[in-house]
Amino acid sequence: MIRRTIWFKGRVQGMGFRPTLYRLAQHHRLTGSVRNVLHGVAIQIQGKENDIESFIEHVPEELPQLSHLEGMHIQPAVVVEGETEFQILSSRTEGNTASRPLPDLATCSACWEEFFAPLDRRYQYAFITCTQCGPRHSIISSAPYDRDNTSMKIYKLCKDCLSEYSDPDNRRFHAQNISCRQCGPRLKLTDHTGSDLCGAEEIIPLTQRLLSEGKIVAVKGLTGFQLLTDAANSNSIARLRMAKARERKPFALMVRNLESAKTLIELDVATQQYLCDASNPIVIATIKNNTGLASNLLFDQANVGIMLPTTPLHHLLFADSMSVMVATSGNPHGEPLCCTAIDAYDRLGDIADVFLIHDREIIHGLDDSLIRVAKQKKIILRSGRGLEPSALTLPHAKVDAVAFGAHLKNALAVSQDQHIYSDSYIGDLESRSRLIKLDTSLDWLTAQFCPTPQLAYCDAHPDYGSTLRAQQSKLPVKQVFHHRAHACAALLDCGINEDALVLAWDGMGLGEDGTLWGGEFFHFTPMTLSRVASIRPWRLPGGLKAVKEPRRVAFGLLQTMAVDTLTLDHLTTQWAWSQSQIKNLQQMLQRQLQSPLCNSIGRLFDAVASLLDLNQVQSFEGEAAMALESLCLQHQDPQLTYPVHWCQDTLETDLRRLDWQPMIEALMIDIQQCTPASDIAWKFHHYLAAATTEIAKKQGVTQVVLSGGCFQNATLVETLADRLFEAGIDTHWPQHTAINDQGLAVGQLASSIFDTM
Repeated sequence: MIRRTIWFKGRVQGMGFRPTLYRLAQHHRLTGSVRNVLHGVAIQIQGKENDIESFIEHVPEELPQLSHLEGMHIQPAVVVEGETEFQILSSRTEGNTASRPLPDLATCSACWEEFFAPLDRRYQYAFITCTQCGPRHSIISSAPYDRDNTSMKIYKLCKDCLSEYSDPDNRRFHAQNISCRQCGPRLKLTDHTGSDLCGAEEIIPLTQRLLSEGKIVAVKGLTGFQLLTDAANSNSIARLRMAKARERKPFALMVRNLESAKTLIELDVATQQYLCDASNPIVIATIKNNTGLASNLLFDQANVGIMLPTTPLHHLLFADSMSVMVATSGNPHGEPLCCTAIDAYDRLGDIADVFLIHDREIIHGLDDSLIRVAKQKKIILRSGRGLEPSALTLPHAKVDAVAFGAHLKNALAVSQDQHIYSDSYIGDLESRSRLIKLDTSLDWLTAQFCPTPQLAYCDAHPDYGSTLRAQQSKLPVKQVFHHRAHACAALLDCGINEDALVLAWDGMGLGEDGTLWGGEFFHFTPMTLSRVASIRPWRLPGGLKAVKEPRRVAFGLLQTMAVDTLTLDHLTTQWAWSQSQIKNLQQMLQRQLQSPLCNSIGRLFDAVASLLDLNQVQSFEGEAAMALESLCLQHQDPQLTYPVHWCQDTLETDLRRLDWQPMIEALMIDIQQCTPASDIAWKFHHYLAAATTEIAKKQGVTQVVLSGGCFQNATLVETLADRLFEAGIDTHWPQHTAINDQGLAVGQLASSIFDTM
């Protein structure tokens, strides 16, 4: 007879891990106990040595589907005489840091089966959950994950739920989030003053009717409010666009089920897999049939964001006649998500007609996750509900630190020992409320995972809101340049430890020479991260104005080429500028007034979109690039491309510059010859792929890593991957971290790997 103490680390709380160990111990005739502790799960097991060895061997094989075991530490313990049973004990909170964080999960198949079974006691119950699904992070106030540490603590389990909770053979055994109609959260349908509009029995039928009439309904969902309305009603969508200052940006759609999705989008195996994933993200997919959708819903976009019902409550809202509805975040433009009824009444009162709320508190609000699919892998555009909070492992321990990320698409992260923990999407730090959300996120991250940070990381741009917050932290501050942070985040996420070419392509960020970068090629070795190539710079007339006006980017490009734009009538017509305005812009460039140097692939996309007259003034970020990508769906000929030319940098002789001028000259000839715009868009994407392949071959690498916002473009990712594959080169991109600026905090912390460079 022997006894062992085992500590399990990883994602081992809230996933049915303790019940699994309980059943495994019973099977091996072991006595002892298991409990949650702050850093994971601790177990005491006693029995014959071969039974304990078999138990330990079988643990990795018997893990609940969504658990992730990162470590197992085993120690001898003193045998307890007379012990006859194995128990699940109450949790302990000793220690300094919490276990791996738990994401909120979509309803599992077993719960859906009960939801649709008329004889089941949870038939059409809006809050049905078990150990494999439902709220986690959004309801946790502190670790470990026990009901008393969640917003479910106010709901006392009824007799039937307590029986399930106590039954080792029930999938709700020790499920902290369970409830039923007798003991769980309550629904209300109210107006903006909080006054009830109907009784409990009429809530769902009335909400269905209001949606079918084109009303906008604010729904308190799993991790925050959403605004729902009929996707076929152009008037309600126009109201929603006006209220949210969202002139042309597409809205996400929620569909009743997979069959509804199949009629709307091109649904391949990978897209369906991610659509049905437990994280339940919004998946951007190609539209197959927009019949029945309002004309002002998507405009001329070829893609749409689509999701399945986030919770059983959402499924209940689909009336028989409705299979698709608009589902957008419940917040005013530029503000954080609403999470409480009082906040929603205050901030959404001028947007929503009615409010469908429940009384379960949302402790941590999270936006919906947003992904695309390329080459059967996801591209994370926004990491939120279902994906956050998340954790990555560093190759070796570093100083405990906090990273403040970027100014746009902000998210925070902390490092403790060998782990990086990131929190949910905060957004653009353009409002006081977003800065308050940053502070709240910082307080939670440090309290849970990094109580005594020694260092603060931030971007090198002095005016970023995140940089200013880092400087106010009273910690020593280490600045990490924008594109190195992008590269480091991708390298860590992809687990790259051999030579690679890393692309950091985005709109722009402050570069190490004081200019605006955004088209960088880094050569990674296990000891270095060296910039080996970029694109030829040009000036942006008006600086930040050019970010919103692709016509300014194109104008700056052509002026660098010494093209007399006044003689190009079609361009002056497209740009809608007078000759005097053009001359003013020329003088601005000549005098270098408010015209910073830029070498950005993102801005190059804008310039090409302007020259093709796809977009001259953007109503939302990325609109021009999205229009250019959409054209590629109309023509796919791998033989079409533009000539690739390189030149040496005038100051850094070992830095190669991608010279875009021959490409632009050939593109303008195509325009003059009335070449289809789809051909031009396709040739431009292949031009970038061809240039990347040339650099990868020159550097002698066998793998390329993608980072930065430009790779939100799935067509660009697939074009690069195909071209590189033909050259025997593998392509990687992050699978746990957002590929855009949301991932910068992770990259800032990962840059510590190169501190000894």
